[in-house]
Amino acid sequence: MYGAEVWGELVNQIHRNKLLSLQRSILIIVSKAYRTVSTDALPVITGILPIDLKARERSQIYQWNYNVTQILTGHGDFYNKLASFKLHDRVTCECGEIDEVEHVVLNCPLYDDIRINYLESAIVQNWRTNLNFLTNKENIKQFTEFAKLTLKRRKKLRECELTQ
Repeated sequence: MYGAEVWGELVNQIHRNKLLSLQRSILIIVSKAYRTVSTDALPVITGILPIDLKARERSQIYQWNYNVTQILTGHGDFYNKLASFKLHDRVTCECGEIDEVEHVVLNCPLYDDIRINYLESAIVQNWRTNLNFLTNKENIKQFTEFAKLTLKRRKKLRECELTQ
């Protein structure tokens, strides 16, 4: 299931048949069934979700996007990171603190309203050391919305700064 978050949505009938064929031999052993038992019956007998559905489920849970990726990796439009690659001279946020992902997500006063509305549960669960909170669909939705709104506001703030 490695990488199912990425390829799970792309499973067509040919891939489905190949995946189920692989899973079938394991399910026959687990269920102690005869080889004549249908492939469709084996997941029901064992209580194990068919592998193609499991892959699709995982890909739907982890709907990462550009904004979420920037925040989770810290590799994005953060002045401190850009300065480390010598892509920008500035290292401070518009509020005056060092501009890095932890600052933006946890401390920057420019995003307090967004943080309060979307990240309360993530902050309580210590998101940087325990990403288990991202296994819950509602938390993922909240985190995704936080990332989108925060980075959208950052872009506007920086555009305003350039025009002044």
